[in-house]
Amino acid sequence: MDNISVYVKTIIVISFMWCIAEMIMPDNSTQKYSSFIYGLIVISLTVSAFTKLNFNDFYTQINVDKNTEYNTAYIKTVYKNKLEDILSEKFDDHSISVELDDEYKIKSIDCDNQKTYDDIMRYLNEQ
Repeated sequence: MDNISVYVKTIIVISFMWCIAEMIMPDNSTQKYSSFIYGLIVISLTVSAFTKLNFNDFYTQINVDKNTEYNTAYIKTVYKNKLEDILSEKFDDHSISVELDDEYKIKSIDCDNQKTYDDIMRYLNEQ
């Protein structure tokens, strides 16, 4: 609302300045030029009022939502890979595969060796 009042005040001030300039100028020689310049100023103010509207908020919100979905999936993948690497190093088995749920909790663990699976489950229960 404050932007609108500043915009209206600017137009009023420019109109007063134009009227004063018209009174000072000679009658016929420069009147059409001053009217042309005044018209350009009013048009530029009108256009600037619309360019100051921030449509980027709408697009930013859409992009944030899309990026949030992408980032969530990416973070989940990074966390899953890091967890698999840690367990693979700790138990010296590179066939470990971890599946996570939406809350980043371990849903299931797959590996080739049953003993390794039991060791992993014991290790996770201790944590």
